[in-house]
This record gives sequence, C-alpha cells and structure tokens, in this order.
Amino acid sequence: MAKKIFLIKHVKARIKKPATIALMLLLQVFVGLGQPLAVATYNLRGDDPRDVGNGWSARKYMVSDQIRRHKLDLIGIQETNVNMVVDLMSTIPDLDSIGAFTKVTTGILYNKRRLALLDHGNFYLSATPDQESKGWDAKFKRMCVWGRFKDRLTGHEYTIFNSHFDHVGVMSRTNSIKLLLEKSKQIAGNADQILMGDLNTTQYDPNYLNVNNSGLFKDCYNLALNNHEKLRGTGNGFNIHRRQRIRVDHIFLSGKLQSYEYNILTELYNEHTASDHYAVMSLIGPKANDLGDLYRQFPEDFENITTVIPRYGNIKVRSRTGEWLFKGGILGGSIGNDRPTSGNHAVRLINNNPEPVYLQMNFDVPEGASRVTVQHGIYAADSACRWQLEYSTNQGRTWKETGPVVVSHQAEKQQAIFVLDITGKVRFRIKKMAGTENNGRLSIDDFTIYKRSATGPERVNVPLLAWQFSPFPDQGAKKARSSFNAKGIEQTVFKRGAGLSAFAGDSSLASVRPGFTVVAGKPVRDTSEAILAESFFEFTVQVANRFDAALQTLDLRAMSTGTVKKIWYWKYSLDGKSFRALAKPFEFTDSFASSQTTIDLSVNPDLQHLTNGQQVHFRLYVAGLEGRDDLISIGSVHRDENNESGADYALILTGLIKKK
Repeated sequence: MAKKIFLIKHVKARIKKPATIALMLLLQVFVGLGQPLAVATYNLRGDDPRDVGNGWSARKYMVSDQIRRHKLDLIGIQETNVNMVVDLMSTIPDLDSIGAFTKVTTGILYNKRRLALLDHGNFYLSATPDQESKGWDAKFKRMCVWGRFKDRLTGHEYTIFNSHFDHVGVMSRTNSIKLLLEKSKQIAGNADQILMGDLNTTQYDPNYLNVNNSGLFKDCYNLALNNHEKLRGTGNGFNIHRRQRIRVDHIFLSGKLQSYEYNILTELYNEHTASDHYAVMSLIGPKANDLGDLYRQFPEDFENITTVIPRYGNIKVRSRTGEWLFKGGILGGSIGNDRPTSGNHAVRLINNNPEPVYLQMNFDVPEGASRVTVQHGIYAADSACRWQLEYSTNQGRTWKETGPVVVSHQAEKQQAIFVLDITGKVRFRIKKMAGTENNGRLSIDDFTIYKRSATGPERVNVPLLAWQFSPFPDQGAKKARSSFNAKGIEQTVFKRGAGLSAFAGDSSLASVRPGFTVVAGKPVRDTSEAILAESFFEFTVQVANRFDAALQTLDLRAMSTGTVKKIWYWKYSLDGKSFRALAKPFEFTDSFASSQTTIDLSVNPDLQHLTNGQQVHFRLYVAGLEGRDDLISIGSVHRDENNESGADYALILTGLIKKK
C-alpha cells in the first residue's frame, strides 16, 4: 500500500482520541441490500479572509453539523485548506483523510469506523499526470485524489475518485474528463467506482454528457430511486435566495452500484449557508439485482441526433437509445426558449394541433418498467398544453394510457413521474392532446425509464382519490368531498386550515379561474409562519376494512397570484398529530394551472402497507402570501368535459389496492 504523505500523519497526530459516531439505522427500503454508504461531494470554499460574514471560523461548525446530521461516511472535498481538515477531524474524531492539501486543496474525508483504507494516491490533471504540473489552459494546478476502501460492515470494496476541475480552462476540462476515464480503468479496472467532485461542468456541457453516456459511469441524479432535489442547483455564492438549476458538483457511479437517494443539502444556519456550494449527497451500495434499476442508456437527452428536421412533420430519427418517431415534432435548440434540462436540445411538439401529435419510441426496452420520468415545459411564453403518457406491449400496434393528464404551463422544466408495473418488452410515447386554440408548444427532455422492480403478476397503479374543483360550487365552503374514490378507499374531504379563508370577490380580476380559491388572513412569509398560521390545505386517506393499499403518486394543479413566489410543501402524518416532510418545497407563481412536480410516494415505506381502516393525513402548506390580494387556488383551467376516464383532475392520488 502506498505510504500516506507526511501531512496526513501530522494531521492525525494533532487529533484527539476517537469517539463513537452512531451508525445509520437500517432503513426498510434497504432490507437485504446491506446498509447503504452515505457519500457526498462538497466544495468548502477555502479559508478566505475576504469572506466577511461567511468566514471559516463560523462555517466550520455548520459543516460539522451537516456531516453529523446526515451521517456522512465519505466526503470528496474541494477548496479545503490544511487548517480546515484539522478543524473537521478535531471536531469529528472518527474522520480520517487522504490528499495533498499543501499542494492542491482537494482530498477525501472518510469515517474510519465504517471504512478501511486499502490503497490511495493522486495524479495531476495535466499532460504529465505523474508530475506536479498545471494542465493545458488551466489557471491553477488541479489534481484527482483516489482511494480504495473496504466497507467494514458489508465487506464491499469501492474505489473513489475525487477532483476539482479548472474554472477557466475549457481545454483543461475536456482533457481532464478523458484523463479521468482513462485513469479509472487503469487504477480500478472493473471494480466498483465512485467518481465525484466539483467538475465546473454543468449538466448542459458536452463533457458532462461524455461521462454520463460513457457506459462506465452514470450520475446519481439519474440513478436515484428517490431524488429529493429536482429544482435547485449546487452553487449558491452565499446567496440563500439563489434558485438556479445549474449543477456543477456531481457524483457518478459505475455500473454495478446503485443510488438509493440523491439530495442537495440546503440547510441554513441563522440565514447563512455552510459554503458557497451546497453539498451533494447520495446513499449508495452494490446492486442486489437489476430490479428497478435505470436502463443505463437512459436518460434520452436527444443530444446525438444527426437527422436534419427542417419542419414539423412525421419523421423517424436515430438517437443513442434507439429510433424515435417525431410526429408533429422537431428538435429544438434554443436554450432560452426550449429550456433543455441537460445538453443543448429538447424535443418540441407543434402548437394548436387539430389532432394528437406524438413523441414515440419505435423500440422496446426488454425488462419491463417500474417508473418513467419526463422533463416537460412549454416553449418560450406559449399557452399551456396537455399531454399524457401511453405505453405498448405489442411493438406499437396498440397503445394504453397511463397516469394522469399532465398540464405543462411554464418554460422552466418540471419533472413528471409515472409509477408503473409492466412486465416484458414495452415502449412508450407522449401524446400531446389536440386543440386548435390556446394550445402551446410542448418541450420534452431527459426521457428516463427504470426496469420493473417487482416479480410475479403485474400490479395496476390506479387512481385512489381525486378532486375536480372547476367550477367549485360554493366559494364560501370550507371543504369539498372527493370527486372520485376507488373501491376500498373511503370518501373523504379536502379542506383548508384556519389560517386560510374563502375568497368572495371576483376571481377573474386576478386571473384565477374557478377552483378551491382562498386568501390568507394575514401575511405568511415563510414556512415557520405557515405552520403557526395554519396556512394549509388538508385531506385524509382511509383504507376500508378488508383492503390493503400502497400509495404511489400525488399530483396537484395549483394556481396563485402576486409577485412573490409561493412556497408549497407537503407533509404527512400517520396519527393526525405529528407531521413529517413528504418532499422538499417547490416554488412557483402563476395564474395558470400548474402540474406540480409529481410526488413519488412509492419510495416512502410508511405509505406502502396500509390496511383495515388505517389513515394517512396529508397537508399542503403554502407560504409567500402577502395578504388579502394574494390568492391561491387548487383547480384546473383545462378540464375536459368529455373526459370519462377520470384522469383530468386538479388533485389526484394513485396507488395499488386489493381486497384481502
């Protein structure tokens, strides 16, 4: 084993005796998989005296708290000076480190009670990687630090690569990617690998796509069975209000590893962030099998299509995943109008189409499907449009609808999630619904499919509860009965909390269409005020006797007015008293109906085994309310009066239901 550099020995000598750090509890979702490893990449900004108000002397306690709070086992660190490493290891004695911090401020922190270091080393990001050197057009010397570790709990071995790419040199970043891929093969071969760091490379950059589509690594953002953060990027510049979706900090896994959760750690400490980057975290481990795994050629980002598509028509194109049919579609390349979520392109489907138009797979995936995710939005400032996912199990001869009707209303992409249980070969398509007026162009990107996660007979995900508030019969009412409830689910009511009151004025003046429309009795500026003021909507799910249910997805169409962004966030309770966060908050302000980023309930073990009268209480808190001129409403502006399937609802809960 290579010797540790003197610096690390020196650091260890200055640290107190180890103290026990509690290990993570084995979560139900990981039974049989072993305890997952909590991995993070974190740019710590350095110890810069110019950071007035954000100095390391205060931030070190924030970073230590995050490491403890999230029970991080392994952290790729960047912009971390020697004294910062000493501070963190002194505060958390179970941490050890590898790196050459006196030369390049990049290294790896690891929990030595959980991980045994087997080997380690480093190389420079340059044409002479084995010599201290600056590479290509880089402004600074850059390095990759690697280590091979054995998990003391599971016996599994991982090789970790952590790096920090140059922020100036374009050629340096391109060549650094190539060097990393080459070195990972030389050092780790076919062993399980994690590649992470601040790569100064966004998800739109060809260098990112070269890694994510290399066949060697895949981003945890795509792999995660539960992605907690879909709306925020990884940089913040010490600005707590920044909401850019640009990601430059990444964690990639090799093919035999799985990401169970992905998160961007956005905790605030007295209205301060712990660094000018957020930590990116993932729970990872070896795959027990391929059940539920991402088809690794996905997501389809439509970046390598060479076919020229001059106009909307009926055109077949070849992409990395297979052949696609653009029926009424073109390949859009406007960053400002198509708003791709990765790369530079998105598929754009025509507006005011008199007949349905499609983005369609002309090929099958072989191992069924458990989940499909789609990034969707409108083109530029077009009108809202409606679409639905369909699937075929007979090579496209016939198609079936699945999931709710989705309303795309904003240019910024949202993620739609469809939870499925389909066996065998299957293909999918997006059907944009017909409408010759106020039917805007639909923009689609990052179409992603996950393999079937179950064995045995197929289970059908169906609507369990749904509401349609358009038009709402009584604007003064405090509650509304469910418009639909499946057999085995009791009828229930949707109601408002005490801090919200009915709106009795002319809602058309505020461009809010009929719906369950309310106003706040007083300003509600943040989430803590929303809880105190009881600024929420609420409903309860109750399973009937002799039935079993598993909740799968929750979709909402919400509207609001005012110039301040509204903060919406779901909580749930099993006893009606103690409420837990269901998902991270989401934000928008728009007078048109919004198809909220779908809440995937299938990853929450509390909601998968409900039986015999059990209840789950759901609350949707809303903050960012300025007063009585600020309206919020649950409703749909695009109700299909001829829709008999019950799919076009303002609020819909889906799941699996069976009689005992």
